[in-house]
Amino acid sequence: MASVASILLLLASVLCTQDSVVPVHPIRPDGPIRIVVYTGPGGLIDTTARRFQAIASRYTDIPIIVLNKPGGGGVTAFQSVIDQPADGTWILAVTRSNIPSLIAAGRESLLDETDFAALLMEDPECVITRTESALVTMNELLRDALADPGNQSWSGPAIGGLDHIVAMKLWQASGIDVRWVPYRSGGQAKAVLLGGHTVAYMGNPRDAHGNDKLTIAAVAVPERLSAYPEVPTFKELGIKGIDREVMWRGLALRKGTPPDAMVWFRNLVRQVTLDPEWRDEWEETGIIVMDEGPEVFNGIVAQDRIFFHDALSRLELLNEARKVSWLQWMVVGLILLIGIILAIVLSQLGRQHQTASVLLGLGLAGTALIAMAAAFELPPANAVDQLGSSAAPWLWAFLLFLFAAAEVAKQMRHPLGDQPPRHVGYRPFRPLAFIMGMAGVVLLMPLLGYYIVTGIFLSAASWALGERRLMVICVLVASWCIGSWVLFAYLLKMDLPLGFFMSMGGDAA
Repeated sequence: MASVASILLLLASVLCTQDSVVPVHPIRPDGPIRIVVYTGPGGLIDTTARRFQAIASRYTDIPIIVLNKPGGGGVTAFQSVIDQPADGTWILAVTRSNIPSLIAAGRESLLDETDFAALLMEDPECVITRTESALVTMNELLRDALADPGNQSWSGPAIGGLDHIVAMKLWQASGIDVRWVPYRSGGQAKAVLLGGHTVAYMGNPRDAHGNDKLTIAAVAVPERLSAYPEVPTFKELGIKGIDREVMWRGLALRKGTPPDAMVWFRNLVRQVTLDPEWRDEWEETGIIVMDEGPEVFNGIVAQDRIFFHDALSRLELLNEARKVSWLQWMVVGLILLIGIILAIVLSQLGRQHQTASVLLGLGLAGTALIAMAAAFELPPANAVDQLGSSAAPWLWAFLLFLFAAAEVAKQMRHPLGDQPPRHVGYRPFRPLAFIMGMAGVVLLMPLLGYYIVTGIFLSAASWALGERRLMVICVLVASWCIGSWVLFAYLLKMDLPLGFFMSMGGDAA
């Protein structure tokens, strides 16, 4: 009887277990897959995404689209994916460089909303020299740097980027003093090395692949790479702590992606990473092909966040938000209060024209001060984030001060009692409408984007200030929008917000 009871109990437990476990099956995505790249076309992460697109298309008939969304060191791309549904159809192409960039920009919270789902490869860091230089090997570089501290110049992209931080770690481990010369891209930094203006370049083996004018002096991996068996490791040269410095590249999803969608995605990644063409293309240039899932990948990102926090702090590049003191807020409020009181007093004296001019000037200046105060609450620019989140309020503050100065100058040209005919009907409520327009800008910016909202606002403001020539208004709006694009998108590589509706059309890119 005991044995029968044991058997029945065992069967019952098995049945209960089967009922309590819900198997996860891969579910095919409904729509096209979009891989968002945080750089423009041509970069290595863009090449990685497009090679993944080409090879993955052999294993699925679902359309795969690569979208380039540069700006803010990855902020624009990360935000664009996070704003989409967590259904596995929006994929983010990521690199290790995103970590310091987002931390320095004060947007580390984007990492918390991202699930790093597939680590595809590791590209070792290395020191590259000019083959015809007197300093070619790593030992020659070290001897020269020790003999003449501070004389050597190394080139690479950006202050505070991965290459710079690894170079600093190398200098500290070697006990040498070297100058870092940053450039906007790795291509520019290599060109400077080839021109003989610097003695070394911090990058990856692929940067020197097939170029006999460049020599890889040492590589940051535990053992020599099979693609470059003649290149020593830093560990062989007696430099400790530089044996696992890599540029990883991978794919990420929005956090909260359903398990069944994750299983389908992981199966596709596995097929791509096992494809011989995929492996051969990367391994021949010293890249280590990998296929690690979210458990390992998210752990690596967590360690990197700690590492880069410490490194950026030592470089004094952490972009902490600057807090506005109560005194600054009091000054802003006092200016607005004085403007209101002055307007009331003057209106009681029957001086509506001067009242409107004074109130408008003070209202504009006060609003500009509020924008400036808001800028102090946001991360400023630094060498990593050359724009900073505080740039937009400063831009508006500058515009508002220009309008305020124009209004004051107009009043000085037309003193009380000598108002031109166009001031008939001039009302002191116009500044209130202007400030309400500013509130509308804030509300509409996420929907319509910077350029459309700016065009509407500048047109309305110009009309309110008495400008009736449509050609002048069009030139003003066009000049401001084009100037903003040149400054932010072209020079600083920082995309201004396009708005929800314009972003919906990004699939055509």
